[in-house]
Amino acid sequence: MYRLMVVEDETIIRRGIVKGIRWEELGFQVIAEAANGKNALKHLDHAQLSEEIPDVMLVDIQMPVMNGLSLMKELQRFYPFIRIVVLSGYSDFDYAQQAMGFGAMGYLLKPTQKAEITKTF
Repeated sequence: MYRLMVVEDETIIRRGIVKGIRWEELGFQVIAEAANGKNALKHLDHAQLSEEIPDVMLVDIQMPVMNGLSLMKELQRFYPFIRIVVLSGYSDFDYAQQAMGFGAMGYLLKPTQKAEITKTF
């Protein structure tokens, strides 16, 4: 089973993603959540066991404190083995291009339907 971390600043959206999708049926276990990139990095920095480090992160682009692009840049430097799927309310090609440059495996636009998230994962 793959380990997943959801990084999204809007609590209702984050909880909907975590609770509203049958992750286990897709082969994923949600091991952590964060409201911004800084909190996501804190989780990774404090992970004592490999089971606490995600295989995949679903990351919002625009968040307070540390946005998704800055998080992705840090992940590329220190955790290059973590796969990233971006969730964004911005269809701006520049965001998508930057995200792909930082190794994003996918780019989902909000509002995203469960079926599209399921298909991506």
